[in-house]
Amino acid sequence: DHTTSTHTFTLHTHTTSTLTLHTHTTSTHLHTSQDLVEVQSGQFNLRLKKAVKSGRKHVKQCPLCSQKGYVCEGCHNNEVIYPFDIDTTYQCPDCKSLYHMACRPQKYHCARCIRLQRRKDSTA
Repeated sequence: DHTTSTHTFTLHTHTTSTLTLHTHTTSTHLHTSQDLVEVQSGQFNLRLKKAVKSGRKHVKQCPLCSQKGYVCEGCHNNEVIYPFDIDTTYQCPDCKSLYHMACRPQKYHCARCIRLQRRKDSTA
């Protein structure tokens, strides 16, 4: 349900990150030969986990980035949820709204998609 390219977030320039992952802005499928060697040895996975942990910590603590979260479209709980929490959230592939996994809409019944379609129908 979740893809890497959908869940891209930007760290601010004021952040001096210690991440050493290579940045590929054109595609999430491009890797250096060193990346491929590190996949085999397990080092790439460790660096990737470190990067995700660091990014998650930054987003949740940064006053600007933390405001990029969502409120669940299903339960409207005040808890802020983020698309990178792929184990506990579901993101609609059409409108990109976010739900707790437990609040995930049944097939093709996303609340936001329904609202958007009703607006479109009423203005047509």
